[in-house]
Amino acid sequence: MELTEIEIKFNKLKIPNDLEYPELLKYLKEGVENALQFSQNVDNTFFHQEWNSEEIANSVNHDIPSKSIEFKSQLTFIKEKLIPYFPSTGSSSFLAYVPSDPMPQSMIIAALTPFFNQFVGSVQGSPGGTAIESLVIRWIAQLLDLPESAFGCFTSGGSMANLTGIYTGLIHQLMKNGIDFKEDGLIGSKRPRIYISDQTHNAIEKAILVLGLGYNSIHKIKTEDDYRLTKELVEKAIKLDVEEFGDTIIPLMIVGTAGTTNTGAIDDLNGLRELCDKYDLWFHIDGAYGAFSKLSDL
Repeated sequence: MELTEIEIKFNKLKIPNDLEYPELLKYLKEGVENALQFSQNVDNTFFHQEWNSEEIANSVNHDIPSKSIEFKSQLTFIKEKLIPYFPSTGSSSFLAYVPSDPMPQSMIIAALTPFFNQFVGSVQGSPGGTAIESLVIRWIAQLLDLPESAFGCFTSGGSMANLTGIYTGLIHQLMKNGIDFKEDGLIGSKRPRIYISDQTHNAIEKAILVLGLGYNSIHKIKTEDDYRLTKELVEKAIKLDVEEFGDTIIPLMIVGTAGTTNTGAIDDLNGLRELCDKYDLWFHIDGAYGAFSKLSDL
């Protein structure tokens, strides 16, 4: 089979690379050293410092370059202009954010990943990449005592994970009510009702809005002194909705949180599960912050 003229030209194309291997290796080492120095020093720096954000923005501001900037200059720019203003969220004494200081081994693998540039959206795109993703998902399911039927995928973060989970529950529950959301949307349908607490992360509300359900689909429940969403609070809310709106709504889903961002409170997950079984609702758990505490001995 002969190649066409276009195929021949395409096969001769090469990705432009201004750096030869020895020089690339040198800069790679320099970049890794800068990153390691920062990560090893996080416990000796304070998260909150008197930084002037306007001054920082002005110090890095410049016009779009008319030609490429030498790579060494880029590394110098990062080291001198950016790293000094990176908060030490990875400090062992800083617990306010979800990101924690990763193990050095994890940092190395994360740094290598872009070199392989794998697409794991399909087996054809990367047989090796999808195989390792499936394996790790299975491990996670086993560690969390989930059934063998459990499956999933990695996402870019908690917001996308919650969006994916809520979308899955939405399709499943609406289909049970005779509504094909994927095909028809919600035009002319009853309004879904999703129960969350005043401590639920705003990623949940954003997901609901992105899916086109609107704020009126959300029933936000005020928690009590322990900041937990309980079975009793949600059941009261469901009964109030049915009494007020009748059959114009579909109680669809309860969102529980395994470790809220504000206080670390864990909702009454067992009680909420019982409630979902009772009313045939989907149970979505946001475990981005605290689900893996299940693995702790504390």
